[in-house]
Amino acid sequence: MEISSLQIGFDALIALLTSLAGALTVWYTLKGRVAIQSIILDNLLKDMEELKQNKKEAQTTLHRRIDDLKNQVEDNRSKMKHQLVN
Repeated sequence: MEISSLQIGFDALIALLTSLAGALTVWYTLKGRVAIQSIILDNLLKDMEELKQNKKEAQTTLHRRIDDLKNQVEDNRSKMKHQLVN
């Protein structure tokens, strides 16, 4: 059984095509994973921004309520002083 140069060339071509197909499969798989990870990262960044915004709004509301309570306490104190004087 002799191996001719044509047979060796054909075997090399098949090996090259098989390795190329494997490399493309790996590349597409990695590309898909990177795309999924970038989408997940974008969603996480959006969620973080929404959390920051909600936190700021909650702090603003809290400070406004505290200021309203302070004003109400001051008004009540002044009314009490005015009633005590009269």
